[in-house]
Amino acid sequence: MITLPVRPAASVQPRSPALVSEVTARISSRDTEPETIFRKALRRAGLRSFRACDASLPGKPDIVLPGKGLAIFIDGDFWHGHQYQARGFESVQAQMFGVNNAEYWTAKISRNVVRDFKNTSALLNSGWRVLRFWESDICKSLDKCVAITLESVDKASERAAFSALPNRTATELYAGIGLVRLALERSGWHTLFANSLTSSIQ
Repeated sequence: MITLPVRPAASVQPRSPALVSEVTARISSRDTEPETIFRKALRRAGLRSFRACDASLPGKPDIVLPGKGLAIFIDGDFWHGHQYQARGFESVQAQMFGVNNAEYWTAKISRNVVRDFKNTSALLNSGWRVLRFWESDICKSLDKCVAITLESVDKASERAAFSALPNRTATELYAGIGLVRLALERSGWHTLFANSLTSSIQ
């Protein structure tokens, strides 16, 4: 988890864009500690037939169970737009207030979030089921995450439960700004009900 200071110390010089790029390039996008912990936990639970970081699928899921049609992502709190909630801020913008290159980081995280929605939508449209866990979920509630995964695996044969999927209907109960609904509607889904803060996003 990356923790940013509210505002830099006076003696610290702002990092140049080149230095920021160099530092972020060193951060691994696969085989992170939460991913490794989760894979080991799945193996201990008896689940061994899975692939890691399947580049052939949208978003390159961290764990894929082809026989079960299940793709799992372990999303970093900072990079995928969750850390602001864990730290008690109202938004990513509020989290970045006073931080060097705030606009850069806000835009980067926003792009990641939009890409996550697009990849999830693409997988659903291709018949995959998708689980997404925050890294903080893995660290704080590992057993619960494993239980959710095992339950999903056990229900893989219950295809009748997904008989409504071809109709592409959804109900959004997340009180956000409508990004989930936006991603689904742009992929041909019809929203039956939404309680997001905006009634429509163009």
